[in-house]
Amino acid sequence: MKSKSGSTFCGTDLGTTNSLIGIIDDDGKVRVLKNAEGEYLTPSVVLFRDGKVPVIGRPAKNEALLHPQHVIPRVKRSMGNDLTIYKDDSGKEYRPEEISAMILKKLKQDAETQLQVQVKDVVISVPHYFTEAERRATKAAGEIAGFDVMSLISEPVAALLSYGIDKESDQTVLVFDFGGGTLDVTLARIENGVISVIGCGGDKFLGGEDIDGILCQHVVNNFKKNHGVDLDPVKDNAEIQALRDRATRIKESLSVKPHNLFIYEAKGKQFSQDMTRDEFNELCSPIFEKAKAVVERLMAEQGMDYKAVDKIIPVGGSSRIPKIHEMLRNMFGKEPVKHESVDPDKAIVIGATIKAAIDIGKSTGKVQTASGKYLPSPDIKFEDIVTHSLGVAAFEGKDNFEKNCVIIPKCTGLPVTLKQCFRLVDAKQTAAMIRVLEGDDNVAADKCQELLKVEMNGLPQESVPTARIEVTFEYSQSGILKCIARDLVSGKTTPGEISHTSGLSKKEIDEKRKELEQKLKKMEEGETAC
Repeated sequence: MKSKSGSTFCGTDLGTTNSLIGIIDDDGKVRVLKNAEGEYLTPSVVLFRDGKVPVIGRPAKNEALLHPQHVIPRVKRSMGNDLTIYKDDSGKEYRPEEISAMILKKLKQDAETQLQVQVKDVVISVPHYFTEAERRATKAAGEIAGFDVMSLISEPVAALLSYGIDKESDQTVLVFDFGGGTLDVTLARIENGVISVIGCGGDKFLGGEDIDGILCQHVVNNFKKNHGVDLDPVKDNAEIQALRDRATRIKESLSVKPHNLFIYEAKGKQFSQDMTRDEFNELCSPIFEKAKAVVERLMAEQGMDYKAVDKIIPVGGSSRIPKIHEMLRNMFGKEPVKHESVDPDKAIVIGATIKAAIDIGKSTGKVQTASGKYLPSPDIKFEDIVTHSLGVAAFEGKDNFEKNCVIIPKCTGLPVTLKQCFRLVDAKQTAAMIRVLEGDDNVAADKCQELLKVEMNGLPQESVPTARIEVTFEYSQSGILKCIARDLVSGKTTPGEISHTSGLSKKEIDEKRKELEQKLKKMEEGETAC
């Protein structure tokens, strides 16, 4: 599949538990590609073999049973967190985006091997509630993996694209994206073929992996109660890893069967329970209650009646759990949609691939397949929202409490331009620093994420402070935020801009990309030598 740059374009679902990659076929439909192991789902797991050489995907997950101390799972939950550092046995440090880049690099290499063309341009999916830092880290991961990242797409919007909602009648839709590691809930309105996001909510520490953890703890407690054996998460890491894998299989089986035999052995002792779906539901009720609370909070924020939602779309592997369907049915008074044509595990990557075709075809209205066939690019329109409030740091009150003064509230539709005026702290000051923040209104500035600084100099002094500094935010549909600070007294204007560029410099990304390529080359040479 050739893009405007003469290489293949693709969409990827960079998941907490599993990741996928897709392309557009000659018939104009999305084809999700299998990896080198012949599977659609590539486990989002990295393991450093011998402490240094990275092993990625299914081989890493398999080896984790033998070398659990070297495995790095669920890295998506750490994206954008500069305090999270992973180390191999040599002491080499890796940022979360570097680990994610290894997963994306495997997807890229496996696709190129299968297609026999270079895969270059990509759209990567992210949870709708991801912060700017998390989005920048995701973009950096794609660049380190050797991709040209055209854009990021929120996972619920990707799901809507995959189900072809834009072609249906006007309606309000709730997307319940419950994956392996995250929950993403989004409300959208479809009118005249345009998808408009209304609101979003989520929890990046709530997913199928947390259900696995509850099942594991259930077994650990029973081992201690019945056998006096205490399984230590650190000392018995290998046993716990094997237990987690077994718990995952039990969870999946109870989604299709009313009961299943849960057998686990460790330290010469055995746990055995014919677990029923009701027992599973009771054990995991805290997870279901948290998921319910996310939906309730979103509906309350939007002031929307549950009856106003016309359709509920469950997405993600964990959405297959019958209790989830029951919960949504009871809340909204209607059955969640069951699309036989779209696998919940593939919905996000299908939508990301459609978005990639939209991006590629923006200039010409066409995309080119691997065989050289030209197809019209998808004609789909959607409008997104600001997922987190954006403001500036401002002092308030006699105590000079520095808070976030929101200019663009959360859930504001894009594109948007809003402005607000501020006084200087001291009428005699000739300079000012505008700090652009991401966070809720009136929250302490140091509790918010700083996105940008705009420095103003050469300001004329005043005798009395007035509201003279006009701050304008311009936020585009493509995710570029411009901050323009203007002094109303002198007319002096100072611009600033932030887009989904990474927190790493271009030089650092280039260096890390070359380093990753060398590591994977050594790994391939080692496997060949074996």
